[in-house]
Amino acid sequence: MLLLALCDMVCGVDDYVGIEAWGNERIDWLRRLL
Repeated sequence: MLLLALCDMVCGVDDYVGIEAWGNERIDWLRRLL
């Protein structure tokens, strides 16, 4: 979860709704990364 929030902040997302949307769009990429 911390990695998701960190990636979001680097990409310019600044609220919880944006973090959720960004994470849902890239969940497969994040799973491969971890």
